[in-house]
Amino acid sequence: MVNLEDRQAVLEFMTKEDKGLQDQNTAGNRAQNTQGVLEIIDVEFGKVEAKTDQGLEELRGQFLSVDYQGEKSQFNRQYKALKKAQEGKSANPNLFLVLEIESKNEKSQEDLKDLLKSMHAQPILALTQKVKDKIFKNPPTEVQEKAIKIALNTPDIAIIQGPPGTGKTTVINAICERLYEEASTQDLKGLVLVCAHGHDATENVQGRINIGSLPTQKFGEKQGKEDDRGDHALQEFLEKEFLEKIANNAKAQIQDFSQKELIYNLEKALNQYKKAPLSTLAFLEWVGQECRFVLDLDAKLQDKWEGLKTQFSPKPHDIGQLAPIYAIRTLQESFYDDGLVRHQEFLYSPFKEVLNKKEKELLQATQPDFKELQALRQRLLERCTPKPHFSRAKCNEDVIDFANTLLDKLKSLTLTDKISQILLEYVQNLKPDINMRSFLTDYSFVFASTTGQVEKALNAKATLAFNDKEDRRCFDTVIVDEAAKILPLDLLLVMVRATKRIILVGDHRQLPPIIEDKILDKIKNGKDEEARAEIEDQIKSSTFGKLKERAKELEAIDRKERQITLDQQYRTHPSLAQLVSRVFYEPYKEGYKSPLDATHFKHPL
Repeated sequence: MVNLEDRQAVLEFMTKEDKGLQDQNTAGNRAQNTQGVLEIIDVEFGKVEAKTDQGLEELRGQFLSVDYQGEKSQFNRQYKALKKAQEGKSANPNLFLVLEIESKNEKSQEDLKDLLKSMHAQPILALTQKVKDKIFKNPPTEVQEKAIKIALNTPDIAIIQGPPGTGKTTVINAICERLYEEASTQDLKGLVLVCAHGHDATENVQGRINIGSLPTQKFGEKQGKEDDRGDHALQEFLEKEFLEKIANNAKAQIQDFSQKELIYNLEKALNQYKKAPLSTLAFLEWVGQECRFVLDLDAKLQDKWEGLKTQFSPKPHDIGQLAPIYAIRTLQESFYDDGLVRHQEFLYSPFKEVLNKKEKELLQATQPDFKELQALRQRLLERCTPKPHFSRAKCNEDVIDFANTLLDKLKSLTLTDKISQILLEYVQNLKPDINMRSFLTDYSFVFASTTGQVEKALNAKATLAFNDKEDRRCFDTVIVDEAAKILPLDLLLVMVRATKRIILVGDHRQLPPIIEDKILDKIKNGKDEEARAEIEDQIKSSTFGKLKERAKELEAIDRKERQITLDQQYRTHPSLAQLVSRVFYEPYKEGYKSPLDATHFKHPL
C-alpha cells in the first residue's frame, strides 16, 4: 500500500518500470473483460458515489477496479518536466534559476545575477507597419505595443496580464507575426508553440493566427474524438482557400476552359473504358449526359449514340422477364380474383412455346388443382430463367470509334494547346491528401496544442532525421494563453520546451484553477496550524501572480522589463468596466480604462 501523503513514496511507485509494465498488462486484460464503466462522483465515509448508464442488475456480482492509468501518465509527464527543470536539462537549462524552482540560497542568487548580466541580444522592434495593418483593426495602444516589445525582447520569460477585453489574443497574434518576420533560419517548422489548458481556449487563439497565409495547425483532440491532427481548419483551408484558389488561377489561364475540360474528361473516361470495359452502357450514358451539346449539333453522332445505346440496353430475355410466370395464380383467393385473366395472358405470351399439352389444359381449367399450379410455376421458372453467362469483358470497337469521332468533333470546336493540356491535368489532380498536409506542416511557423498534449505537437515537429534527438523536441518560443488558469506542473510541461522565451498571457484576477475543499481539508489534516495556513495559501495563491512578482525581481537585477498589464478594454460598456476595474483591479494598481464611447454599446432593443 502506498502512502499518498509521502511524496517520495509516490514518486518511487510511479517510476518503477517493472510495476508500470505489470499495470499495463493488467489494464489490457481488464479492458478485455470490462462489463461497464462507473464514473466516481464522490468518496466519503467509506462510501463511493458513482454514475453509470447501466442498470444495477447488470453489474450485480461484478468486480470493481480503479482505472488510474490516465492520472498516472499525466503524473509521470509532470514529474519528468519538473526533474528536467531541476537538473538543468530543460530546453533553457537556466529555467530552474529563472523560476526559482530550487530553494533560495546565496550561491543560486549569485549564479542568477551572473547569468542575467551576461545575456545580451540585439533589441527587436515591437511592431512594423505591415503587422499593424494586418492585425489591428484600430491603432494599437501604447501599452499593447510595449507588451509586444517586452515579449519579443525578454531573455527568458514575459508575463502579460490582460483584464477582460484588453486584447490579449490580438497581442498574441501580433507577437507571432513579428517573430515570423524576425525569423532568420530557413527551417521555420514549428518554431512557436501556442497553447492553453483546454481545447476551446486553444482553438480560440489558434483560429486567430494565420502566419504566412497558412492556418495554424492544432495537434491533439478532445477525449473520445479520433485524432485527425486537429485539423478541421486545415482541411477547410486545403479544400476551399488553397486548392480552390490555385484551381481558379489555373482556369483563368485556360481559354474555353469548360470545353477543354470536357475533352480531358472524355479522353480520361475512354482510357478507363479501354482498361476496364465493365459497363459499356454506363460509359455511353455518361457520354450522352456530358456531351449533350455536341450530339445536338451533329445528327449523325446523335443517331450513332442512340443506336449504340439501344444495342447495349438490357433485353427482356437477357434479364429474364419472368413477370408472366410469377403472375400464375397458385392460391384459391388470388385465382378467383383475376386468375383466369392472368392465365389467358400467359397462354398468349412468348412463354406458351415451352408448355406441353397437359400444362396448357391446366392453365385453361376453371377449377384447377392449386398444388399442380404451384409445381407448374416452379418448373417454368427453372426452364425460363437464363443461365448465368461468364465471359471476359471486352471493349467494343464501335463504341471506341464513336468516342474518338466525338473527341475529334470537340477538338474541332475548341482551340487546344500544350499549355492548356498541362494546366487541365494539373487542375484535375488537385485534391487534399496526406502528402499535402505533411507539406503544409513543414511550412507552418506556429503549432498549437493544449498543455497536456504538447507531445503530439513535438512529434509533428520532429523529422525522420532528428526524430530521436532531444534538440528537435523543443520550440524557440512557447506562448501560453489563459496561463492563470493552469496549475503549476501543467504549466511546467510546456515551459521546459522553450529554448529562447516563455510568454505567459492571462489574468490571475479572474477565475483561478479550482481545487475542491474536501481535497484541501485532507491535505491539511494532521498538520499544525502554521503548516495548514501555509498549505492553504500556496494552493489558493495564483502561480501566474507569483511569476509576475518573480518577473519584477528579475527586472531589478538586469533592468530588463518582463511583465506588464494591459490597460484599455474594448468589450463592455464603460460603466460595467469601471465597476470591475474599481472593485477587482485598482486595489492592486492594475486599473484599466474604456476608451470607447458608451454609444458604441447601444442596443437596438
